[in-house]
Amino acid sequence: MSHELDSRDAERVALAEAWIAQDPDAETRTELAAIVEAVRGGDTNGIVANPFLEHAFKTLRYTIDVTIHDDGSWSYEQTTLLDVRGKPEPFAHTDRNTLRKIGEPTPNPTAQAALAEAAGSVASAVAAAEAGDTVIPIPPADDSVKPAVPGVPDALA
Repeated sequence: MSHELDSRDAERVALAEAWIAQDPDAETRTELAAIVEAVRGGDTNGIVANPFLEHAFKTLRYTIDVTIHDDGSWSYEQTTLLDVRGKPEPFAHTDRNTLRKIGEPTPNPTAQAALAEAAGSVASAVAAAEAGDTVIPIPPADDSVKPAVPGVPDALA
């Protein structure tokens, strides 16, 4: 069961993903499938490439068929139609795979450090509040670094 998607259907795909994430073991869930396509010169879902690829391996069409299975795995089949320099006919390259979750994600070391620092700061603030001490606002880890926002004075950034 597939459904040709256009730009108006993106919200429906996002809702389906949220539904699966919310209740991955639901007995009432059925397999979901979608086809997304980009065609050179189309009004939506454009194709963009760097100059080398445009010169030697111009993408004419890109199609991906994604299926989310009842067991939580998902499969894809993607086909890219290329105009290869020096070849008389376009070349169709197809790639397919099924992916299965093997464990919970682990944050990278930078994210782990930020989470630990935030947890420590929150624990300190909670302990101070429970002890009746004045809670002091926690400054950013490095308050000397301010984001540069073009056209916005530093005082507002």
